[in-house]
Amino acid sequence: MIRKKLFRLIFVGAFVILSVSVLVAMANRLAKASSSVVPTIERLDPTLDTIIPSPTKLEKVASGFTWTEGPVWIQSGYLMFADIPSNSIRKWTPGGGVSVFIQPSGYKGSAPYGGPEPGTNGMTLDRAGG
Repeated sequence: MIRKKLFRLIFVGAFVILSVSVLVAMANRLAKASSSVVPTIERLDPTLDTIIPSPTKLEKVASGFTWTEGPVWIQSGYLMFADIPSNSIRKWTPGGGVSVFIQPSGYKGSAPYGGPEPGTNGMTLDRAGG
């Protein structure tokens, strides 16, 4: 009886260790694959060339965000985007990296926010650029 329990314990332990090892290996492989993906622009309409010249390469300028939206380029030389979960608007400058521009950018209540979007999502400029 003790021998059976010991065998089961060893078998279950080995199975758990093997399962964790496989999951870690898969996670590492997925991380390497996603970091080596080169994004491209799919041009479904030639009119896009009037807005985004061809060939234009996409470039990741920052990381560490869960959910961003609304990138807008400001003519004086910086990019702004909404970092929705942190309820902030971020500012990226070439050579300067990312900083917080506004926080909070959306919900300002004192009670905990109960929805999925506490921050602003999306930005645009008017015709004058403001």
